[in-house]
Amino acid sequence: MDDNWLNILSNRLRSEEIPLPEGDWVHFETTLLRPNERKHRVITWSVITAPAVAASIVFAIVSHFTSTEPFNNTPPPTIAEVDNVENTFHTVSVERKQENTRHSSISKMSPLDYIAKEDEQLDNVQDQEESIINQRTENHSTRKKDSDSTIVNNIDNIWLSFKNEDIRKQPSIIVSPFIKGAGNNTTVKGMNNDYSLGDYDNSTIMNYYYQMDAQHYAPLSVGLDISLTLLPKIAVTTGVSVSIYKSKLSGYSQKVYYLGIPLKVELTTWHSNYISTWIGAGAKVDRQIYGKFDAFKLKDDTFNWSITGDVGIQYELLPQIGLFVEPELSYYFKPTSPTVLTYRTENPLMFTLGGGIRFNF
Repeated sequence: MDDNWLNILSNRLRSEEIPLPEGDWVHFETTLLRPNERKHRVITWSVITAPAVAASIVFAIVSHFTSTEPFNNTPPPTIAEVDNVENTFHTVSVERKQENTRHSSISKMSPLDYIAKEDEQLDNVQDQEESIINQRTENHSTRKKDSDSTIVNNIDNIWLSFKNEDIRKQPSIIVSPFIKGAGNNTTVKGMNNDYSLGDYDNSTIMNYYYQMDAQHYAPLSVGLDISLTLLPKIAVTTGVSVSIYKSKLSGYSQKVYYLGIPLKVELTTWHSNYISTWIGAGAKVDRQIYGKFDAFKLKDDTFNWSITGDVGIQYELLPQIGLFVEPELSYYFKPTSPTVLTYRTENPLMFTLGGGIRFNF
């Protein structure tokens, strides 16, 4: 078609307007525009994923060939390893030659030479055993000497610790007034309780004394102990005490006083600025100084022996004054026929609890 004709049609139709039919724009988008867009997306994703797929294929091929290499691709042996192998074979051959030589020399020996050789080897073995035994003996004696010296050093150290620890001022005297009491009362049933002391005199009352009902009260002791420190932590204690034994026999009162003198050794087990503890053991002798049963006098001239053991603890109030508590366990050697019946004759093993004040000079 000629260009002039087209220009004429364009000029004529330029001002004309014709409305589009209903639904033509939707038809345009669905039939023309969207298919073209899907085609462009497919092309774009194909361009993007193609290099990635190609790279993955190349990587898989390379990995396959590298992983299929043999694992036993060990390097050839070095010169040093070859030399070690040769030296090993050389040593084995030398040992075999020496063994063959020894067997051949033995086969060439005469019986006397063979016996002499065996005796020489036996003497060498015995010499080695004696050397080992002597060495062990020397080691044992050396260890024993070291052990003995260690024991001596430990004893010296203990002694120095005792000597250097100033538990009490040297010389030290401790004066301790105290009071002690025993346990519960004791009741003894007599053979006959129907007595009237008014019917008897002092010479015949004792014939019925041992057949009466008796109730013995817990004894009480007061006294004074004196301790002298001989060595650090070790002291000797003596003193004097008065023990009071009260009883009722068939309703009649009895009171007996004993004078006692103890002798014991005390060991201080622990000491601090304010508290100290100790243990002690020794013996005690008692002698009656007064005895009365109702209106009748009682007399016991025997010495009453006992052994004692105690523990004690003291709290220091002042540098030279302290309060102490001292439990004590004693055993009284009861005579076969006691002259006077008391709490102690019925309870030879007696526990007492004492306490008092200690003055340190």
